[in-house]
Amino acid sequence: MPLIEIEVKFYIENYEKIIKKIKLYSDNFGQEGFEHNILYDTNSDFLRKNHKLLRVRNYLGQTILTFKQPAKENSLEFKKLEETEVIVNSFDNLSHILINSGFTEKQIYEKKRQIFSKGSLEICVDRLPFGDFIELEGSESDIKSAAQSLNLSWDRKILPDYRTIFEKIKKEHRLLFNDITFKNFSGLDTESFSKVILDLCL
Repeated sequence: MPLIEIEVKFYIENYEKIIKKIKLYSDNFGQEGFEHNILYDTNSDFLRKNHKLLRVRNYLGQTILTFKQPAKENSLEFKKLEETEVIVNSFDNLSHILINSGFTEKQIYEKKRQIFSKGSLEICVDRLPFGDFIELEGSESDIKSAAQSLNLSWDRKILPDYRTIFEKIKKEHRLLFNDITFKNFSGLDTESFSKVILDLCL
């Protein structure tokens, strides 16, 4: 059954400092893992045009199929999505099924993720090729409480997803590639992307 995902992101400009704060604040944390994600859509981009997402993710040896679409209840303060996930036993077989069912690989994106928790709140620290972020996912009250405790300024929260952030960076810096991989960003000055990212803060 689908769940309602409630989250916000914050851009991290001092990774080591925020990690120390999170470790003191959280109840539990796991190892950092590498994520490989592939976004799928039809040739006509039906899902994207309707603000939906179909993703296959491999993280710490686990393959997860995720479908997201806008939640019925909208919010100006939080990103709210209806999310349905299924764990499968083969990344390659699932990709084969999707491609042969009429879907196309639209974009690859990579990141390094470490997951912490505070009660029912999930705190994800994401290191993407274009920058570092903290993602808070849980109830609205828990998210706001965590942001305050971690000294994250609420007026600098980010609601757009990583794909949208990348598209802004790609446009502003005239990047010629589509996949968000560490190889593609190798040699680029990621600090120069900070202004574009911070312009997305709400």
